[in-house]
Amino acid sequence: MNILSIETSCDETGVSLVKCSRDNEMYQFDVLGNNLVSQADLHATFGGVFPSLAKREHAKTIIPLIEKTLRDAGIGDSKHKKVNLDSAKAFLEREPETAKALERLIPYETNDIDAIAVTIGPGLAPALWVGVNTARALSTLWDKLLIPTNHMHGHIFSSLFPSSEMFSFPALTLLVSGGHTEIIKIERDLSIEILGSTRDDAIGEAFDKAARQLDLGYPGGALVSKEAEKHRKAHPAHASKLFPRPMIKDDSFDVSYSGLKTALLYYLRDNPIQNPDELSLIAREFEDAALDVIVSKAEKALRARSFSSLTIGGGVIANTELRRQLTVLASSLSLPLYIPEMSLTTDNSLMIAVAAFVANQNEKTHAHTDLEQMEVQANMSSAQFY
Repeated sequence: MNILSIETSCDETGVSLVKCSRDNEMYQFDVLGNNLVSQADLHATFGGVFPSLAKREHAKTIIPLIEKTLRDAGIGDSKHKKVNLDSAKAFLEREPETAKALERLIPYETNDIDAIAVTIGPGLAPALWVGVNTARALSTLWDKLLIPTNHMHGHIFSSLFPSSEMFSFPALTLLVSGGHTEIIKIERDLSIEILGSTRDDAIGEAFDKAARQLDLGYPGGALVSKEAEKHRKAHPAHASKLFPRPMIKDDSFDVSYSGLKTALLYYLRDNPIQNPDELSLIAREFEDAALDVIVSKAEKALRARSFSSLTIGGGVIANTELRRQLTVLASSLSLPLYIPEMSLTTDNSLMIAVAAFVANQNEKTHAHTDLEQMEVQANMSSAQFY
């Protein structure tokens, strides 16, 4: 099954064409075309993603990116082709430039494309709408199956790429990103139970706010980790704990990061950073506290219930120290660990193709063409399948 996938949930425009196959429990994903355009530099001035700017950039970029992906996949012209252009353009009436650019896709032969997958949430609604309406237009233009896909499911199943057996069930999944911190149980039928989540800030959001307090720039999570790693390499035996570990001894599997963020704020107020070594120290102390909480909660869940595998997803899993600690944890419990490639930790369209195929194979999705049926679920819980 060849899936053209679209991701526009935040500030990356992603388009991929992926050949997806399954042999019993083994999944295989071969990339035919894959392109990604980041808006990070544009949003850096605001210290975060500015929704209307993200929407504008998605609308400007998406059709050229689709066209490039088709060319990269070796999809050529079809001289005699009937398309539903007027009906397709109706979905893009609020984006006249995108609707006009849609005409550039008419010549491409699309017999080898079986379905179109698109992120429908969670994310920034203005940005999501660009991807959703473009996908609906393409589904109508080419008469293709449309698979609405939850962004967080993309992160969950991204570790199956490029080739892997399906998770051993029940699986414990740790979702760690800028908007989500959840500890989830997944059953063989792909039903999901959220065991724990953040009471306030997500872990990625906490890292970004810490970076702002440390004047490291945006996006901040990776910058905090880079500074922390400097100190970790120079002082491997360092063991102080400047900052609290909120809720680490609580009986629940929930986490909290607002208190840690506030502790950093007050510490910096009373102890201004004097030199680069102090900056690296404070970054490490913050990172150690943040990771101690989430890793301890994951271990508590694994020991409290019977699980057959540990799976990880979300942008924060790009954190080198977190990957190391979770690898050690899984090994200590003799559990298989499913962890995505570094290139798939940030938002991307490859993971949307993977999640769409998994849902399709497990009959968890169906075609949507109606406006009401395809309404963007910007606040949709990651626990909801279709």
